[in-house]
Amino acid sequence: MTLRLHTYSGDASAYKGLIAARYSGVDLVAVEIPRDGLTDERPAFLASRGALSPLVKLPVLELEGGAILCQSNAIARYVARLSGKALLGERPIDSALVEEWIDYARSSVQAPFESWFNPLINVWPYDANKERLAKIAVADSFGLLNTHLESKTFLVGERVSLADIIMVCTIFDAFTRTCESAFLAPFPHLVRYFMTCVKQPPFAAVLGDVSLCKVALRK
Repeated sequence: MTLRLHTYSGDASAYKGLIAARYSGVDLVAVEIPRDGLTDERPAFLASRGALSPLVKLPVLELEGGAILCQSNAIARYVARLSGKALLGERPIDSALVEEWIDYARSSVQAPFESWFNPLINVWPYDANKERLAKIAVADSFGLLNTHLESKTFLVGERVSLADIIMVCTIFDAFTRTCESAFLAPFPHLVRYFMTCVKQPPFAAVLGDVSLCKVALRK
């Protein structure tokens, strides 16, 4: 069974499902839609299928029979579950910890980072004060992650879980496009964690060679 993931080219949120598929042995094909600087989230593909998805935004996972699944975390969870518990935690406590870190990635990392990043790529209006506050919030979340990873290789247990896939994809644009070395310097354990993950073969198959940001996006 081949699944199709419709996404804008370069959308880090879509990498979650693609990397999960590599770990799970799921045949998932990316169908890229050029962004071309547009912020409209309703390209022709979605307009023709809007009745099937109340969210009508990318990425979109197209299943057999024409069903559609939206939201990158939901897509990654679905793909991970196709192969059992390997990415989701063998024990109930492990599964709960995986979900805990997925929730943290969305609420405490992605949310403030979007306030910093999206104006830089002209998705949201730019506001210097909001950017300042977003940087503080991102640094706080990175600090917590750095402390947690001081004595750990991965977020939960001794191998990659879905929590790691989602966390790394959540911070991908921060580490590669937005946060220069001076910003990341206080978080060496988080940087080590990020580089360890992106060098794993399933990550590398999707992401290619990854380098940390040298020249940050700015307004």
